[in-house]
Amino acid sequence: MNWQEKLETTRRFCEQDDSLENYFGTAEGAPIEFMAALRDRFPFVDDDYLSFLRVSDGASFDICTLFGSGCSRYRGVIVELESLADDLEDIPEWEDIATENQLIPIGKTAWGDGLLMMPDRQIVVIDYIHQIPGEGRTLARSFAELLGDVFMGPRFPTIVDPDQWTPDSENAWTHHLHQQGWWPEGNDK
Repeated sequence: MNWQEKLETTRRFCEQDDSLENYFGTAEGAPIEFMAALRDRFPFVDDDYLSFLRVSDGASFDICTLFGSGCSRYRGVIVELESLADDLEDIPEWEDIATENQLIPIGKTAWGDGLLMMPDRQIVVIDYIHQIPGEGRTLARSFAELLGDVFMGPRFPTIVDPDQWTPDSENAWTHHLHQQGWWPEGNDK
């Protein structure tokens, strides 16, 4: 099952059951003009990210939030990029990265680490304060892999650190992943 099918399955589930209301959320699709502007500014933007924005202008998946245009309840990519440029301008390793459109801040974890789409379309998680570009940990080789295998799949524990994942970390979201068969029980590492 691809990420689009998983997203739609979860949306339909939420229409019937409110157990995920604190763990999953989506919005209406982003404005077409925003997606065109994103493609113009970042020619390397992954087509699957644009496809995602067509159906949801940002989203939340348990401990992660994906940004959109800023027209929905989710933070905007461009606002985040400008905020990064301001916040990191005094750190030499970061000073040109945000202003030269060398990355797209597509989301954040619950503890504030950034989810960045790099020019090779890989998605990395990085602690802006304690890490410099290139030190981030790769979560996925593409946006489709991020949604299908990490946020809604068997690699969910890799968002944190797989070695720190315990059965006590289970919640309604991980239970949903298990119930759907997207993260088989016993495959918790």
